[in-house]
Amino acid sequence: MIPKSPSLAPTFRLHRFKINDARHAPMAVLLMFAALVAMTGSISVASETWTDSTGKYQVVGEFLTLHDHVVYLRKENGVTIAVPIERLDEASQQLARRLAAAPMADSSPDAEIRVLLNRLQTGDLRALWDSLPDSYQADVNEVVQTFGQNMDTEIWNSGRRVLGKLVKVLQGKKELILGYPALQQPGMDLAVVDKNWDAVVGLLVAIFQSDLTDLEKLKAFDGTAFMDGSGQVIIDQVMVLAKAMEEDVDAERPALPMEFPGLEASALMDFADVQVSTISRDGDTAVVRFTKPDGETEDEEAVRVEGKWLPKEMVDQWAEGVESSKQFLTMVMPEQLKEARPMLLSPLSPVRIVEGVLDQLLAAEDQAAFNEVIDGIMEMAGGMMGFGDADEGEMMPFELEEPPVIRPGPFEEEPPVEYDPDLEEVDPFAPEPEDDPFGSDP
Repeated sequence: MIPKSPSLAPTFRLHRFKINDARHAPMAVLLMFAALVAMTGSISVASETWTDSTGKYQVVGEFLTLHDHVVYLRKENGVTIAVPIERLDEASQQLARRLAAAPMADSSPDAEIRVLLNRLQTGDLRALWDSLPDSYQADVNEVVQTFGQNMDTEIWNSGRRVLGKLVKVLQGKKELILGYPALQQPGMDLAVVDKNWDAVVGLLVAIFQSDLTDLEKLKAFDGTAFMDGSGQVIIDQVMVLAKAMEEDVDAERPALPMEFPGLEASALMDFADVQVSTISRDGDTAVVRFTKPDGETEDEEAVRVEGKWLPKEMVDQWAEGVESSKQFLTMVMPEQLKEARPMLLSPLSPVRIVEGVLDQLLAAEDQAAFNEVIDGIMEMAGGMMGFGDADEGEMMPFELEEPPVIRPGPFEEEPPVEYDPDLEEVDPFAPEPEDDPFGSDP
């Protein structure tokens, strides 16, 4: 339900993803839930007068929603603002809480879309999960739980163990990695790599320590609890990475807190300038028009499901996608894992070879030893591609004579690493104490 735009499509058009192959169904459903452009929020069509905690400033605005202690208001000029609730006086706080607790009005889809877009623009990715109706959230939970129940525990833990060792290499061998001679070539901007290193590793640590890598927790997955727990930690690290990688931002506009690699810096600002309007409505169906600043428009059909407006195309595909996912996870995946298990767990499996390489990198104590391991990797890769062959009877550089000892993940042998990239966390909503929280014009 978002206007077509090359800069916006990668992030906000995934609800058009169609499931044509059962093998892709589990990921497809999760992608759809993670990228739905749905609409949610309690709204009131009437404008109110809002006063800040100092009594110095007032604004007339329409209440949109109260989320995570932030009040979203639409001013008379059409600009939507987000104000921490503690910055309002007592009467305004009570009004916001009363409106938020009131039964949802028969609201227009364009008002709810605007709430969602504003939450996303401020980096509130929890809005994506909140946008799903309760039954859709239950479907996602069931799909993830079904995956956990049918995944081979030993295969899963083998992959998790490799991820843990990769994280340890990136954490402990940064200087040796950046010191590898092949990286000292003209045109290699190691300063940028060094600048973003901690943020990338921080995200990997957050993923490794999250519920997503714990098979037992996946068997009892609850999306709401995940978003409130380790999912929020992952989101926070994504925000840190986005800030660390923010470059070449237009000096004429403020930097946004949610700009990801591969997404144009102007994309979310473009969303702030998109006008949303309901051009027709018949009960729980509607047509919504999106108008970009250049005048380009696109109309999208919307359907109201359990009080929440969703893209009709996504609603039409949802039940089939969920069912095909569950069929794949219960009937196809177990057979595929059974067939692949001997190869995946053999001493010469790609996972075991990678684990052997990581063990050698972890054991390297100086640049020379580290370079020798990397050179061996390159030699092995060249041999596998036909650039050279090992003599008969000679082991390839990282061929394992026997399987590595299976033991708990690296972070289970010592307290989990508390990762701190030492980057300042800035609340995008919090003005200076003396500032006007409503952003009034001088």
